[in-house]
Amino acid sequence: MPVPLDYDHPSGKVVDLAVIRRRATSPSTRIGSLFFNPGGPGGAGTDALPAWYDRFFPAELRKRFDIVSWDPRGVGRSTAVRCFGDAEEATAFWARQPEGFPVGEKERKVWFAGRAELAESCKKRAANLLPYVSTYYSARDLDQLRRAVGDEQLHYWGVSYGTFLGAVYANTFPDKVGGLVLDGNVDPRNYVDGAMSGEPGQTTSLRMGSDLGSAGTLDQFLKLCGEAPHPAVRSRRATPKRPARNTRN
Repeated sequence: MPVPLDYDHPSGKVVDLAVIRRRATSPSTRIGSLFFNPGGPGGAGTDALPAWYDRFFPAELRKRFDIVSWDPRGVGRSTAVRCFGDAEEATAFWARQPEGFPVGEKERKVWFAGRAELAESCKKRAANLLPYVSTYYSARDLDQLRRAVGDEQLHYWGVSYGTFLGAVYANTFPDKVGGLVLDGNVDPRNYVDGAMSGEPGQTTSLRMGSDLGSAGTLDQFLKLCGEAPHPAVRSRRATPKRPARNTRN
């Protein structure tokens, strides 16, 4: 589906959104469309919806709603940000990067240099698109999709980053909000600009305290592991002691 590249100039250039839809299984009881965003940012709905459909969408929901998702602008099968000339160039770049999380000063230097190189490559190859790849523009795209399916109000399920997109939509189009499920909320203020007292240059995960949440969860996991008896210990405790054998003649 084509949508404006720049909503301030709606009759200008367009970008294409890749959209996927599973029709309601009971057309006679259908009440509209449910839009689904799997998170990210940058999760491709055309991949996520087929993977999630049978497991996470109850039969009653599938009966009453067309289930719709899409690849946000800049991502996947939509008009996408391309940072490399071809697959070989991309493969060569990632081969130079440390695997996993960088450990030690040497790996950190390579990591930061690689991210700077990637940013410059994206800026060079996608300079005309990058200024228009944002949550605000995605919210505007989502409203275009709502209109395209003929719904007066938006019904929406957003997961993780999708909760932020849903919040931006609700603030941008408050009169178009039907039912919104924001699942696994991120703090919208900290997600945007680090409204905490911490360093504004931190990543969104650090601004939202994700590291502290992960550390707390790991502590609880280790505590429960430490308290749980080992199966071999339980087995020894459950086995009654045999009486000592009389070895005398």
